[in-house]
Amino acid sequence: MDEMLEGISGAISVMDDILIAAPSVPEHDEILRKVIQRATSYNLSLNFDKCHVKQSSVPYVGHLITADGLKADPAEIEAVKSMPTPRDKDGVRRFLGFVTYLSKFLPNLSEVDAPLRQLLKTDVEFAWQPAQQQAFDTLKDMCTESPVLQFFDPSKSVEIFCDASSNGLGAVLLQDSHPIAFSSRSLTDTETRYAQIEKEMLSIVHACVKFHNYIFGNHVTVYNDHKPLEDIFRKPLLSTPMRIQRMRLPLQWYDLTVKYRRGKDMELPDTLSRAQLPVNKPEMEGLECVSMLHFVSVSEQKYSELQNCTREELSCLQRIIRQGWPDHRHDLPNELQPYWDSRSQLVVSDGVVYKGLRIVVPPSMQAHMLKLIHQSHLGIVKSKQRAREVLYWPGMSSVIEQMVKNCGKCADFQNKLPRQPLRPTE
Repeated sequence: MDEMLEGISGAISVMDDILIAAPSVPEHDEILRKVIQRATSYNLSLNFDKCHVKQSSVPYVGHLITADGLKADPAEIEAVKSMPTPRDKDGVRRFLGFVTYLSKFLPNLSEVDAPLRQLLKTDVEFAWQPAQQQAFDTLKDMCTESPVLQFFDPSKSVEIFCDASSNGLGAVLLQDSHPIAFSSRSLTDTETRYAQIEKEMLSIVHACVKFHNYIFGNHVTVYNDHKPLEDIFRKPLLSTPMRIQRMRLPLQWYDLTVKYRRGKDMELPDTLSRAQLPVNKPEMEGLECVSMLHFVSVSEQKYSELQNCTREELSCLQRIIRQGWPDHRHDLPNELQPYWDSRSQLVVSDGVVYKGLRIVVPPSMQAHMLKLIHQSHLGIVKSKQRAREVLYWPGMSSVIEQMVKNCGKCADFQNKLPRQPLRPTE
């Protein structure tokens, strides 16, 4: 066989994921010999560092192909298998919600989770004992084995549930309500400072990258509990904030339909995002773009003034953007309700609030900006067009319209019908 391998040279392309299997060693060697001969005849190269011959098990597209049959790839269930032990009653409650979602596939669930449910009683102090640890480990095993965990079926529709917490991302791939694969990871220190909508978008990117082998080329429905993301995916790419634009670019590979689902119906990804794996390797590099000064027509001095005024006057808006918007407009403070319709486009970058690539102007600077907009005494349409290229605040268009109408110079020089000459009557 070594002599045959030495004859493969002058590669045109590289072949990956060639699987050779046979019921006996002689048959396996014969098939392997034919594959190498065929590769040689077509001048194809095999990477020897990636070639593994006569293995007892091989991971492939989410499965572990073994001598004993098909099994789940450990990498696909690690998020559940390595889930940390709950530290308080809220952690137990989240885990039981995770398990309850799969309860129709779990036999004798009420008996197995009884020690954990005991901790949720109001008159019982939280104390993690061996009985709870045994129940916790048993439930994790039950959730990552048949009949709960199923193998992927290309003929069935695919759904992804994903969620982001303050410190982690969680995602699960399902078919017919059966989990196919789980995933979770921690957020990096920089990612923890993202706005909530950016974290939720990052959870979609994480899920698509993690489950690429399952979803590439198929239509996928993605469920998330952040409703503004539905609007984000309906808008053109250029109308979204800069960082979200960068996250959406790799998602162009996939046929996605993003739908909103209430947080209380997202037990699986919510639990995974809060009990995430310690791994925090980002799926994308370069999300931290250079200063926004490179993309907006503002001087450094004026940009610094915008940052100071935003910090003083729009701190409440910044906090809502980072923590997430409520479900209803009336849950917002009165001064923030005008921003409700634009909530899917608002992000914080460099200490300034942006709507897409437009700067949200603090109230104290709006009068100055209006003066700059109308400095050359453009009409209503041109003034609005100029302002909409770089600025935004609620009600800006009506304020500009009123300002132009009340301008004395514009009134003196506005277009008027020419005077008709005197015509003598007969």
